[in-house]
Amino acid sequence: MDSQRLKFSVHDGDLKAGSGRCDDIVYWQALDRFNALEAPAMFTPGDNDWTDCDRTAAGSFNSLERLDFERRLFCSNPYSIGKRHGDSHCFHIDKPYLDAAGRRLENFTRVETFGNNQANGANDVQWLKVWLDPRSREVFSYQPMIVPGNRVAVPAP
Repeated sequence: MDSQRLKFSVHDGDLKAGSGRCDDIVYWQALDRFNALEAPAMFTPGDNDWTDCDRTAAGSFNSLERLDFERRLFCSNPYSIGKRHGDSHCFHIDKPYLDAAGRRLENFTRVETFGNNQANGANDVQWLKVWLDPRSREVFSYQPMIVPGNRVAVPAP
């Protein structure tokens, strides 16, 4: 990603697979990777990072304790981090975004990014390039950036 000369990056969670271990070292290693980036990085926890930590394979941790640990490690400032929606493991943009009653929420776009579906044989971890143009009515534009080594081969018909 550094080769793209990004202004900043945002990691939207899932530092590990849901059944992966939730030991402190997993989060410290992720922080080291974020700190190695040339541009500033932001992070919000994904469900695999805390809600799945109560699984036996993940170490039988208390999920809320893991979320608290992540907040202390990645967000050691007075600002809260938001909630992440869904776990679809697919790239999707909701614009316009409609609330549960079907009402349009103005000036709001929900972006779901790729996820690791390795358990199903599809390591679909990619990244998303976002442009900001305050002169544009849309303001943001998006381009999926496919990592060749993570591309899932689809057999020819």
